[in-house]
Amino acid sequence: AVQHLVDEFDAQAVKRQETVSLLQYLSPAILTAEALSVVSGTDTRRFDAFAAQTRAFHEDWRTFFAERIAKGERLEAEDFDRIPVFAHRDDTIMSQLRQLLGPMAGILGALSISAVWAIRRYKFYPAAERR
Repeated sequence: AVQHLVDEFDAQAVKRQETVSLLQYLSPAILTAEALSVVSGTDTRRFDAFAAQTRAFHEDWRTFFAERIAKGERLEAEDFDRIPVFAHRDDTIMSQLRQLLGPMAGILGALSISAVWAIRRYKFYPAAERR
């Protein structure tokens, strides 16, 4: 009954993430937040992958029991070994590092530009000692 609301929410979340991905290089704060979410494992892409794995497991679980219920079968001792078990498959370290490259390059670029600007401005500061 609420599936259409969930679909609307998911579509809006995708739009929001696309906007953040486009604008992140304009804000060091967004770059930092994106990098930290990748490091902590809470980024959108990993959450979506986890949710997809969870949905697939839930479908396997339901199918396993629904077939037996529909046939009126009882679980036997050997059936317990065939009950689906959830096993989360996470990204590799290399995949996570590749995800960090963009935000880290943006942060280092912003830092470099700021440092160059500050050094050049410092040369004209009246209290700066001239050598």
